[in-house]
Amino acid sequence: MSSNTMLQKMLLILISFSVVTWMIFIISQNFTKLWSALNLSISVHYWNNSAKSLFPKTSLIP
Repeated sequence: MSSNTMLQKMLLILISFSVVTWMIFIISQNFTKLWSALNLSISVHYWNNSAKSLFPKTSLIP
């Protein structure tokens, strides 16, 4: 292998490692925001299902 392709592979590995590290850092910084957004979406989904069961679509008038 030539040194040029070896250098390119090393740079690719270094850049990939840097991007993964940066993404992990960003996710860990925003984890609480992400968790509260996830809890909110679950509670909204639960509320929608509860409201559907309380108010059925069928008519009560014969």
